[in-house]
Amino acid sequence: MPDFFILTGIIAVCSLVQSLFGVGLLVFGTPALILLGYPFQTVLGYLLPCSITVSLLQALEGKKELKELNRQLTLYCVPFIVLGLTFVVVAGHAYNARFYVGCLLLANAAIRLSQKVRTYLSFFLKRQTKGYLVLMGLVHGLTNMGGGLLTVLANALFERKEAIRANIAGVYLIMALVQIIFLSIFGRVEWDWVMLLFPALSAAVFLLFGNRLFRASTQTAYQHLMTVLIFLFGLGLVAL
Repeated sequence: MPDFFILTGIIAVCSLVQSLFGVGLLVFGTPALILLGYPFQTVLGYLLPCSITVSLLQALEGKKELKELNRQLTLYCVPFIVLGLTFVVVAGHAYNARFYVGCLLLANAAIRLSQKVRTYLSFFLKRQTKGYLVLMGLVHGLTNMGGGLLTVLANALFERKEAIRANIAGVYLIMALVQIIFLSIFGRVEWDWVMLLFPALSAAVFLLFGNRLFRASTQTAYQHLMTVLIFLFGLGLVAL
């Protein structure tokens, strides 16, 4: 029973983070549950349905903001998510790219403090979006940690917080659906009836708290919080 309450608390907090920024359940929830001793397959069973639920609600609310990024995802990102997942299934483990991804995110958090450098990064990623999507898909398939890279891309491509969150949510929704379908086919997700409760919890957190906080936040405050979030992503990945 104590484990249930701890698990509920983690999912609720991560759902609040994802409600604001479009990512959080997988990036923060995965290492947190693994540190508590949950097997990776069980972690996926708990978190993927919750992530799908919140991303779907966000994508529906921001559907007018969805851009070309989501169409490019299908061509350039999804095949490499599948490739990474195939490696995990066949090899039984994934290459630990977390440290290198973490360093990249820490560097990006520092870059965001300079408007001139941010402008250059935005220009670069707009020209290299396809290659970046390939890298992001492979990292996500191997480590479940592509959300941090996704926040970097969305912030480089879009200015308004509504467009940033909507496009992160649209991409994250597709990524999570690919994962859960692939892993279910190969029997790599351990299902439990209690897992059905947590997507409802995530939806409630989004509707009652997360989305209201998002609407109330200013553009400047949102960008500052996003910088802090990217820094925490990177710090967490390097530490793990």
